[in-house]
Amino acid sequence: MWQVPSFSENGWYTDLLEGDSKWLDAFPAPALRTLIPHVDSYRFLASLTENEMKKCNEMALMENIDLVKGNYPLTPDTMKLPIIGDFDRTKCTMSPSALAVRGFMTPKQQTAMAELKRIWNVGRPYLKCQCVTEGKGDCGKNISWLDHVLWYLLSDLHYLFPEAPSLRARARAFRVRAKTTWRAAILASVVFTHMRDVMVKMAYNVAIDPSRTAANTLDDLAIMLHKFPRTMAKLILPTRYVRAKEKRRVEAASSSATKTIRKPQQTILEFCVPPARGDVTAPAQENPLQLETATPPSSTSRPRMTPRLPF
Repeated sequence: MWQVPSFSENGWYTDLLEGDSKWLDAFPAPALRTLIPHVDSYRFLASLTENEMKKCNEMALMENIDLVKGNYPLTPDTMKLPIIGDFDRTKCTMSPSALAVRGFMTPKQQTAMAELKRIWNVGRPYLKCQCVTEGKGDCGKNISWLDHVLWYLLSDLHYLFPEAPSLRARARAFRVRAKTTWRAAILASVVFTHMRDVMVKMAYNVAIDPSRTAANTLDDLAIMLHKFPRTMAKLILPTRYVRAKEKRRVEAASSSATKTIRKPQQTILEFCVPPARGDVTAPAQENPLQLETATPPSSTSRPRMTPRLPF
């Protein structure tokens, strides 16, 4: 039912970007942090049709992150989404959860890693409390990603259906809810999965070949004709972060030349040493760094003071 990729297949992106997995997807259970639900899993849970799967793929490519409205209202009372605070103490317990989708956020002038974190979850459905909507004030609790919640609930179906007589009955009840009141949430998860696949392929291609540009981030040029791949390519490869090799080489050479010019150079000081007059030996000087006043043999002008050497 679940496609479980190995860490060697998906851990490369963590090592590529930051070296650890603190900000990447972390499932509630430590042993499940590298497990990612596949589109076929969502298709099985909600019995999605072939047309629905095709529509989800088209929505992902067209950057359409609107929730698919079906036969059931998307209100918290109708959907009966779980209160995350009941099984996660860091979340809100004061109001029911509502479904929403993370959209594109306004870019800021910050580091490349910070910008990538902002776009990595575009299109991802999440659950949030209704404290502000219900006039209870801001509880200060964070959101919860829907795929994390679904993954946890599948491992503990007793939370949703405590009165079910068996595990088979609880699993059947979960699928009924996924097919009906949670169908829009499942479809939104499928859309995000397709969007995430595009992002991962782009990052993988750039990691192998850093010379790629926004025009050829993906090998399939037909996919690059759609809105979302073009937008994501520009966000993943902004000009202020990724530069051509030739431009970096020219800038490096220019920087090296600038450092060479600024480096202190040795200088030559012009001075003359007075020759000994007759058999008189020049008296020994107490300070060898000081030179006496002397007149060059070729000069008939007044004697001049020779400069003192600083070393």
